[in-house]
Amino acid sequence: MASSSPSEPCVQLYAELLANIRQIRLYVTTKDAVRNDSRPVVTLDSSRSLVTVSHSDRTLTLKLPLSVSARAREHLAASQATWHGGENEYSFRLPIDEAGSAVGVAPCHDYTSMSPWPAKGMTAQTCICCRGCANILFSPGEAQNIVWKDLPSADWAEMMDLWHCHKPDPIPSRDRDMDSTSLDGNTKGYGASNRVVCKPRTVFVNITSFIMTQGDCQGAKITNAKGDSSFDQGINSFSPPSVPNLCCKSCGSAVGEVQNSLQGVELFKASVSISHQANCTAGTCMDKNLLEDYPPELIIGFQLLEAVERSGTRRFAIHCGSEDNQQHNGLLAWVFNTDLRYSFKDTSSASCSVSARCAMKVFYKHVANVQPLVNPDLGMPSVTSLEELRLPLHIYHCIKSVLEKSTSQLPPSGRKFGEWEIGLLDLESA
Repeated sequence: MASSSPSEPCVQLYAELLANIRQIRLYVTTKDAVRNDSRPVVTLDSSRSLVTVSHSDRTLTLKLPLSVSARAREHLAASQATWHGGENEYSFRLPIDEAGSAVGVAPCHDYTSMSPWPAKGMTAQTCICCRGCANILFSPGEAQNIVWKDLPSADWAEMMDLWHCHKPDPIPSRDRDMDSTSLDGNTKGYGASNRVVCKPRTVFVNITSFIMTQGDCQGAKITNAKGDSSFDQGINSFSPPSVPNLCCKSCGSAVGEVQNSLQGVELFKASVSISHQANCTAGTCMDKNLLEDYPPELIIGFQLLEAVERSGTRRFAIHCGSEDNQQHNGLLAWVFNTDLRYSFKDTSSASCSVSARCAMKVFYKHVANVQPLVNPDLGMPSVTSLEELRLPLHIYHCIKSVLEKSTSQLPPSGRKFGEWEIGLLDLESA
């Protein structure tokens, strides 16, 4: 990827769909070695879906999130520059083409169908590998009688308990031999004894992970504060104060955690790759060219999206700290927009994007000590409407880096809101 030298002018294009007011906000940012008041030339192509910007012998073309109307050409000549500490910013509000974009402004996300690797996308040949070294962590074996099941919502158990406690009184049965009042949650299938637990040859799938029995995950081992221990020793032999980590037997990288409540282990989607090729053998390595994976930030983005739609919470304390009271750095994130369409290009990009990308806009700020937010001291007020999101260390650093990088891609006027930094998390892979 070629990049501009410090003496060359840098041109950055960013377009964002404002669906509520049926407009596209186009930003053109120029950064010159010396103050340059020459105005960039902005033109639309005949389809009104591509915009071309020329400035100081540099030309960039950007695919807009949607086609704009013919009146947009009038707006392209009406913007004045705003100076932001060495950068000139030009902004344009372009009305979208109502005739050609009626379908395009529909919401671009459905986390239940778009989230990476749902159960319906898995097959009898699917195996799970370590993303770092391609070591096979889970293999269907020769029998290939694997069942993949989507886990219910995180609030499913609480919802069923609420229903069981507050359901209407049963209607008396006309058959005196049948005692209708004996039908409790257990016989109905939603009582406490009917909780979800792992079973051999069955893999549960949620937004962020795969959950299975310890016997089905042959390529991993458990590590904890007391030292490494073979995975074959079983879950019940461990009683550490924190959740034991699950590490790849080949390279030692963290790939998951032990889930005692489900009587199984959890493999993080952000730490693994998937192969749908037959003849996978546990303990061996796959050809990385045959593996598919998703960026960690995309998976965490869907986790945030699911939490927003499930509980309505939009503020999150994101950190990688353990379950002690030690001081840990973290991020306080505010999910501002869950359905954003944007396109971006600058002089360091190899080519313009084929289409607009779906993302969520996140306001965030760095917190030196996240513990008072997630575990306030006795007598101290707790932050309302705040949900904790604890991530493995390498995934946390990845999310932090992606947010900081995306901030630099936004126009200068859109990088901060008060004390908050502004970033983007993509909801679809490149």
